Amino acid sequence: MGTPEEGASFLESLWPDARGVADSEKRLYDAFDVARGGAVEMFGPGAISCGIKATMKGNFIGRKKGDPWTLPTFVLVEGERVVWRHDGRHAGDHPEWTEIAPRVGP
Repeated sequence: MGTPEEGASFLESLWPDARGVADSEKRLYDAFDVARGGAVEMFGPGAISCGIKATMKGNFIGRKKGDPWTLPTFVLVEGERVVWRHDGRHAGDHPEWTEIAPRVGP
């Protein structure tokens, strides 16, 4: 839900060749039926554990953009096909980025 520049900055360290889509109006979030969390998903043990691990790596929680209750969801689209998807179970549930590489091809 951020700007194109914020998306590019996020992807730069993870996957420099990837393109992200800015969606401040949540049209794709709705189309992909991205879930919203509650107190447990945002502040429960899983989210806290991941937050501690991230902090220990030097990563910190930034300012929320858009709907703060939206769970992390990552969708890899090639052409018109969804070739990979990760739906976060809690606020800190991000994918293992190496899972994506085998799915990306010519």
